Amino acid sequence: MDREMLQRHLEQAQRHVAQRERHIAEQELRINDLARLGQDTTEAHKLLDNFYASQVQHIQHRDRILRELAGPVPPPDPDRTDQIRQMVRKDIEEQH
Repeated sequence: MDREMLQRHLEQAQRHVAQRERHIAEQELRINDLARLGQDTTEAHKLLDNFYASQVQHIQHRDRILRELAGPVPPPDPDRTDQIRQMVRKDIEEQH
């Protein structure tokens, strides 16, 4: 893939990361509202877990593109998924 195509893919991947971050934040607000109203939050939490899982994939995809743009680098740390989840949760907590 040429550099220009990689750059377009990177821009799209960055949009996906930003969009998912908003979805996560909105879902957390919905969960808080449901809990405050005494409603069941089980399904809302399941959806939030799916949002976290897809965010991990979006970030990993973005990181792969960045690595490809940067050139040869060592393979990623296998624990990266857990690190990304923690970073996403921390970022969202800091926004609220």
